[in-house]
Amino acid sequence: MHAKHHNIDRQTLQLEDGGTVALDWLTGLPLTEEKSPIVVLIHGLCGSSESPHIVYAGHEFKARGYTVCAFISRGCGGLPLTTPESFTAARTSDLAEALEHIRSRYPDRRLCAVGYSLGAGILLKYVGERGDRSLLSSAVAVSPSWNFLKVTPWFQTWSSTRLVEGLRGYLLDHMDYLKNHENNRVRIAETLRAKDVREFDHHAVVPVHGYRDVDHYYQDSSAVHHAHNITTPTLALSAEDDPVCAVEGRPMDISTYGDGLVVVTTRTGGHVAFTRGIHFFSTRSWMDDVAIEWLEANQAYDESLNTEQT
Repeated sequence: MHAKHHNIDRQTLQLEDGGTVALDWLTGLPLTEEKSPIVVLIHGLCGSSESPHIVYAGHEFKARGYTVCAFISRGCGGLPLTTPESFTAARTSDLAEALEHIRSRYPDRRLCAVGYSLGAGILLKYVGERGDRSLLSSAVAVSPSWNFLKVTPWFQTWSSTRLVEGLRGYLLDHMDYLKNHENNRVRIAETLRAKDVREFDHHAVVPVHGYRDVDHYYQDSSAVHHAHNITTPTLALSAEDDPVCAVEGRPMDISTYGDGLVVVTTRTGGHVAFTRGIHFFSTRSWMDDVAIEWLEANQAYDESLNTEQT
């Protein structure tokens, strides 16, 4: 049985550089007097609030009393591009501006986030870059891309099929805008012929964002370099059989973990799957249960500290 999609209230945000992202409120635009915690769900590559993991997680969090919104990246989920710069794996400023907007509108609400795949890597990089300045009370990263220079034995198959096809579709959606923009630096013809993600990034990301080469971009995108500075209570969940994001990319030495970081590795679970039960087509996921338990446990702990202090 498939989960029903949500009735979404979309809030578009114009960023400081003129870019556009969105907050899709899966539980409806919240009233300022409400007190329930807010959880921001961050989709994966070229995803949206219609991505299955966002739909299912939204229902689970809604059932537990959370106000739920999905952060939608530039050009994703039907958003137009309003600058020639698209989303990247390295850019955390878009997420930061969206969280600042939520915090300014709802200053008394607890604010948490759960990221998936590429979104998980961006979330980890955000909490690592900002350290004590993070606006989040707690976070969960599911199947994160810890280190883009580490790849699985199966990654090239994914890279040359499903992943690059999604990126190519993204470019086609915005090709007219980019072709007609005087500041466009995407090599459109070469990008459309890209055989895999690395080749796509070489033509679509490197020249636009000033990187020396693809490895420079991947180095900048890798959250592993910021693990030591994660103070927000953050759970990172990976599976050894993940075919997309190499579990070997995670920080291996616990001495490099920030005070807030907990890394959990399971033997199985695949990529953004962690199906619960024995039915192959099950839509219930252990990752949703764990994410909710982590956020609720941290909230209970913080409330106990506040009670002791009063």
